[in-house]
Amino acid sequence: MTLKDCATPGIKVALIDDGVDYKDLPDCNFIGGQSFSTRDRTRNLIHPFYASSIGHGTAMARHIYFMCPGAEIYVLRLDDYPDMDNSNIQRITAKSAAKAIKVAVRKGVDIISMSWTIEPSGTNSKDDQDLERAISAAAAQGILMFCSAPDRGAKQTDTFPSKAAPGRIFTIGAASTWGNSVPAVGSLDGITFTLPGDKVSIPGIEKASIAYKDGVSGSSVATALGAGLAALILYCVKVHHALTKPGPEKDRIQEDFEALKKHENMLKAINGIGITADTKFVMVWNVFGPKGRQKKEWSAGNEYITLIGEVGKILCTKLL
Repeated sequence: MTLKDCATPGIKVALIDDGVDYKDLPDCNFIGGQSFSTRDRTRNLIHPFYASSIGHGTAMARHIYFMCPGAEIYVLRLDDYPDMDNSNIQRITAKSAAKAIKVAVRKGVDIISMSWTIEPSGTNSKDDQDLERAISAAAAQGILMFCSAPDRGAKQTDTFPSKAAPGRIFTIGAASTWGNSVPAVGSLDGITFTLPGDKVSIPGIEKASIAYKDGVSGSSVATALGAGLAALILYCVKVHHALTKPGPEKDRIQEDFEALKKHENMLKAINGIGITADTKFVMVWNVFGPKGRQKKEWSAGNEYITLIGEVGKILCTKLL
């Protein structure tokens, strides 16, 4: 049996962001979505989930899909608004984030990707409480969650989503071309891993209409890459299961798949790839790069993603 003979179900990834422009992602395997972005409160109208307000969600979807073509992306659009002090920055509401996470749980997704942070209100508001409960419920359901570091440098504070589920959510920071965390990430104490996040090119945007054509910077892109890597690891185990004949071995692989969906086991799996001791950078070239390649040749964002884009083929070859 070959991969072509095997109709392997994909890994369900809930992308919670500002929507995704479907016209710019013709090859992605979308499984629907929902929007919580208000367009007209009096008439109860919302912006569609299949359009992105500033192109951010579209860029994140491209990275997830490029990392794992077996990802089935479920789009959840947040309610966002321009920052009062900086119109170039979009803020999101805790209320819409809580709703989106609850829908993702009901959808039965394997992974939730959240390339954003929300500052707590400071008054323990109802919206904050709802968001915290939603995140905790997702963790209790065994859903792998990836979220971004605040990118506030030395002024880092505890933010949602990571604040609500310490030790049960992957908090990802941006790394530079050389695999060092960027200054905006600040202390690595609350960071699980770092991944490329300095002007990382978006695969296949040459003919697309999305923004960020010069690349994406910050922990948001690193978060999408982390979610994509986890999806790829799960997908390859799923392919292995599908290509194995019925029997004890097939049952064992299914058990491995279920085990990998637990936070602590995925943490071990990614740590097993190799992590730099000082910057927590995931050294994918240790496992997937050609022999003799060094860190300096693979840690740059574009090269790193190109390498991981081939990981599926390599892993499946090893599994088969």
